[in-house]
Amino acid sequence: MSPCHILLPVRPPEEGKTRLSGIFDADYRKTLNWRFFRNCLDIACQLVDASRCIVVSRSLAVRDEAERRGAISLQEDGSDLNLALTQAAAFGRDRGASAVLSLSCDLPLLDKNDLDVMLQVSREADVVIAPDRHRKGTNALLVRPPLAIPYLYGASSLGAHLTAARKAGLSASVFYRRGLATDIDLPNDTPLMPVEFLGY
Repeated sequence: MSPCHILLPVRPPEEGKTRLSGIFDADYRKTLNWRFFRNCLDIACQLVDASRCIVVSRSLAVRDEAERRGAISLQEDGSDLNLALTQAAAFGRDRGASAVLSLSCDLPLLDKNDLDVMLQVSREADVVIAPDRHRKGTNALLVRPPLAIPYLYGASSLGAHLTAARKAGLSASVFYRRGLATDIDLPNDTPLMPVEFLGY
C-alpha cells in the first residue's frame, strides 16, 4: 500500500470567495484564490511527494498548475465538494493509497508541521478531523482506509463526520491546530491573513 495521499479540491479561482465581494473586487478575489491554492499545494508537497497530491477541479488552469508542480490533476465530474472528494479519494484508493487527507485550500496560516502532527495523530485513530475555529465545520479530514466514511462537508460537518465514523465502527479524533482552523470565508476573517496574502 502506498502512504497517505493528499486531496485538494479547488474551485475555479474566478468563482471562489464570493462572500468577500463586499470588500474585494472580482480580480482581487481571483488573485487571492490563486495564492491560497499555491500555498496549500506547496505545503502538501513538502509533506508527501507531489505524485501523492491529487488536485481535483473544474478549472483547466488549476489542473495545469498542479501538473506543472508534479501533482496529479483530476477533472472534477460535477460541482459538488463532497462528490469531488469522493472522486479524488477513489482515485487515490485505486492507486494503492492507505489513507487520504482532504484539505481545504483557504488556510493562510497552515504550515507543514500542522500536517505532520495530524499524520502522527492518525497512527492512533482511523479518522482524524481538523475543525474550523468555530469547532463546527471541517477544514481537513484524514480517513484510513480511503472512503471508509462518506464526505459530509457543509454545515456542522464536524459532528457529521464524527457520527459517520462511529456508525462505521472506526476510531476518531478531533485535532485542533490554529493553522488548520483558520479559514477565510467572511470579511471579518480577513484580518487573520498574513500580509503576504493581502498585497497585489
